[in-house]
Amino acid sequence: MPLIKNRNPNIHIWKNRETPLELLGMLKNKAIHEEKVAHFKSDERIKQYLTNRLLIQTVIGDYTIKKGLNNKPYVVGLSLEVSFSHNKEFTILMTSNLACGIDVQAPTEKALRVKSKFINNNDFCFNSNDIQTLSKAWSCKEAAFKKFGNHEIFLKENITIAEEVLPNKYKVLVEFDHEKHEVVLQQESIENNYLFYTIN
Repeated sequence: MPLIKNRNPNIHIWKNRETPLELLGMLKNKAIHEEKVAHFKSDERIKQYLTNRLLIQTVIGDYTIKKGLNNKPYVVGLSLEVSFSHNKEFTILMTSNLACGIDVQAPTEKALRVKSKFINNNDFCFNSNDIQTLSKAWSCKEAAFKKFGNHEIFLKENITIAEEVLPNKYKVLVEFDHEKHEVVLQQESIENNYLFYTIN
């Protein structure tokens, strides 16, 4: 089983090594999931769907995942909050008693190319053209966005990374519906990837 332990017991990491067929074989109610993924167009999307459910099955039990009004995932029948993130290397689940958000991101040149779409004038890294700094900022904002799961929130317009308050700990301001929310996020590294998750 490709689960990697994290020092935070609420972070559950799946190393993506299996084929879609192998993942299907690990799931209960295989026929239901097989029918669902038959409509997906890419193996990557299939693996995201299957590993999400394998993490829930492994960590929590035989529960169903659905999406709420703001497209935020939830576990049917439990008050537990969840957040997922994926890339080609990992699928990650965060569980919490509070609304939460998590994101995994490898450093990418795309962060520099699309900087103008997610960085605003008040972000602490506004003047940076460093790929690693901008990749971290992108991941940090994505994790903050997922905490709220509201598609009326935009990374540039509504989310500002105010400062790095401690090493690997960032204060983020999220403003929407005439309200201001202060969110603190922790940064870790997994192999060559950045991992950001909310801690309040």
